[in-house]
Amino acid sequence: LIDREVLKSALSIFDPEIFTEEGVEQLIHAATRTTGIDDGTHIRILDLAMYMGTPIFYPLTPPPIQEGDEEDDQGSIGHGGYQSKAASSIPRIPLHQTQEPAAAEPDTVHVAVQELKAGSSGCSIKSPELRGITLRQLQRLMTYVEEHCERESWYDPETGNPLTAESVDLFCLREWVLKPATKERRCSFVELIALRASEQRPKWYVSHCAGSVMEFVKCLREHAQRHGFDDDIAYWVDAYAANPWQDEHDGGVAWEKALAVSQGTVQIIGSGPVAYLEVGSHSLYDVDTEPFYGMRFSS
Repeated sequence: LIDREVLKSALSIFDPEIFTEEGVEQLIHAATRTTGIDDGTHIRILDLAMYMGTPIFYPLTPPPIQEGDEEDDQGSIGHGGYQSKAASSIPRIPLHQTQEPAAAEPDTVHVAVQELKAGSSGCSIKSPELRGITLRQLQRLMTYVEEHCERESWYDPETGNPLTAESVDLFCLREWVLKPATKERRCSFVELIALRASEQRPKWYVSHCAGSVMEFVKCLREHAQRHGFDDDIAYWVDAYAANPWQDEHDGGVAWEKALAVSQGTVQIIGSGPVAYLEVGSHSLYDVDTEPFYGMRFSS
């Protein structure tokens, strides 16, 4: 067992932005909500390890009870005020076997929201056309996909084929991240992760197909670099601006309004070598002296 406060301190040293007080509590809840042990003070390391996909090996014979240790009726042994389970009471796995974590399902997957929010408390943005998503937020989302996709055994809900970070498209992202993450608040993904509405006003409207999310983010990163934009540049992307839980049709079309408030358009096209078509105003920091109306290929 590990003391709850010791665990929080250790994880906050490892990554204080991700492992906040609330983030660690969510981790503990997810790891112990079924058969785990959580008495409010101590957490069983085994539950954390199994939830995070770490292989656990035990000796096939229980270790001897040391002098001074007392075993109770439930098989617990006292060690200096702490309670730990005797080896005989914990299922043991021979060294030639491994135990795979249970595969997640889109309807029940646990989304570590704090990893996506990075300390933000979220906000409300009434007008969908003003829900841009910044490059920094997109890159954080892509990092989440890379860290969780294969570890949690994501699969394509339509075909059943296993997914990799490279093959996750917007449809799969919606099922595995966007909807589960916003289920409690019933809001758009942008509203879930945004700190202030003023920081989300889009500068560029993005038109795209439901291709690879990784290539999509790579393309916008290339676009921002060519213009000299920093990671806080906001793009309007319907998948992140729309509320998947309600119909926001108000007599107008959100994408048309977003197009009107943006300074230009980026059209994501193709797959493989990422290419995009750009139409609109231009930055003085770009490689061309005249506005560009053609195809770019990422370097």
